[in-house]
Amino acid sequence: MQVSLICATTLCGRICPVPLGSALDRARLERARSNTKASLMGAGTLRDGNPEMLGPGRNFIPGRIRAIVTKSGKIPIEGKRLFEKGPPPLVFTGKEVAKGLQERLLHHTCEVIGISNYRTGELDLGEIMDVLDAKGADKVLVEGGGMLNHAAISQGVIDEILLTITPLVLGVKGVQSLADGTRPVGDPFVGFRLVSCRPQPTGEIFLRYIVSDSSKQYKSINPNLRVSPAVVQAPLA
Repeated sequence: MQVSLICATTLCGRICPVPLGSALDRARLERARSNTKASLMGAGTLRDGNPEMLGPGRNFIPGRIRAIVTKSGKIPIEGKRLFEKGPPPLVFTGKEVAKGLQERLLHHTCEVIGISNYRTGELDLGEIMDVLDAKGADKVLVEGGGMLNHAAISQGVIDEILLTITPLVLGVKGVQSLADGTRPVGDPFVGFRLVSCRPQPTGEIFLRYIVSDSSKQYKSINPNLRVSPAVVQAPLA
């Protein structure tokens, strides 16, 4: 299984307010979706926006899984296109609240799946990946937000990060960062190795990182992922 995390940040590392990226960044996200079998998104991202997880051309990708993670089960439903258009989503939540959430979603076509807690208190993302893998999603795209990214990196389910740095500075204290949590994700870091760097005419930089072999506290789901040496390209004409 291969799990990719995709994210756009400001120069100061913030991921809000969204969307931050340009049309080029949007196209990169849609291509990443077309190259994977499932998207996994945190409940906060659903609360803050109205995502549909579309592919290239702003179209739904046949057979592709759209999934939400919510430990509390407290997610908005009415007016959210995720529950009104396209393939029925999966909703992963805590086992103790799964029944109640299923009743709330009774009149919406979706599947609610109860998940165990990880040792640090979040939902066990490894268990979620096992469910997705069993459903045929051997390539998964984690789409944030910051809390889900933090859990995914700290629990060791991420193989690579597809990062867009935007030419923007927000400078507001307390706004979500790429990985937002109350503890370090590693001991104290999780290291990544740069494998490509592509400046864009918009001033954005498209980066790809894979988990570094030197991250002793981190076990990648796909440790045999093959990559070429870092590629740095000049800005597009």
